[in-house]
Amino acid sequence: MIQLGLPLSDTAQEAAIEEQHLAYAALTSASHRLYVTWHRAGLTGEAKAPSAIVSEVKGVFPLLEMQTEQQIEKAYFACSKESAFTMAAKRISQSNAAEIHFKSSI
Repeated sequence: MIQLGLPLSDTAQEAAIEEQHLAYAALTSASHRLYVTWHRAGLTGEAKAPSAIVSEVKGVFPLLEMQTEQQIEKAYFACSKESAFTMAAKRISQSNAAEIHFKSSI
């Protein structure tokens, strides 16, 4: 493949450097708040440990307060346990109900 000029996949070291760069970019672009999260369990239910990035952040900010999912306002989550369809249907239903109430009160 090298003789043909085709790129080979990144080495593990290159992938780790790229991950660190992306993490640094994400961590330094926050202007007001930053939540660093990780999955507690994998797809098959096995326990997952936080990535090394979490340990590094805790090392830089030793007084950083760890919060559970229940302590964080729902508005700060980029995803939801509900499907996007369910959330959209609720939003449409609520807006239609408000519109119907508004029309009937005119």
